Amino acid sequence: MCSDFSLIRFYAMKPYLTKLRFFLFPVLLTLVFIRCEDEQFVFPHTNFDVTFDINTQLDNLQQGESIIKNEQNHYGYGGLIIYRVDQGYFRAYDLACTHKPEKKCILERDEDFDTLFECPCCGSKFMIDNISGDATVFNGPAKWPLREYRTSFNPPNQLRVYN
Repeated sequence: MCSDFSLIRFYAMKPYLTKLRFFLFPVLLTLVFIRCEDEQFVFPHTNFDVTFDINTQLDNLQQGESIIKNEQNHYGYGGLIIYRVDQGYFRAYDLACTHKPEKKCILERDEDFDTLFECPCCGSKFMIDNISGDATVFNGPAKWPLREYRTSFNPPNQLRVYN
């Protein structure tokens, strides 16, 4: 059985509970819709369009081989890694590390593996797959693969790389 005192307490708290509901409802609603933003990958954009002669400028690049083209500020953001997947299919990647691209750390080729590249700044390693030509993070702290550029093979020996 309720005493008169507990009923008086309940009715006295009613305006307080109503005000609390009006305060807590928007807060809870906001918390429901707030989520951690996915980390966005932003790599600096550089306009370029270059055509290479495969026999002379790319040293007659063969299937499964890569070459670095690092003429300053001409190709991409930090230079290019060009990989020949097969006879008429090439992949081109930026030579700058994706961990903190604003630092413009230029990757170096591993001495033992032609398709493994290491960042001298953060130690991230990137590997180009021998079959597909995909460039993936082999070892972090980088989370994003190398920035890929478009390629167009113009037989018999011209390769266009652009973005």
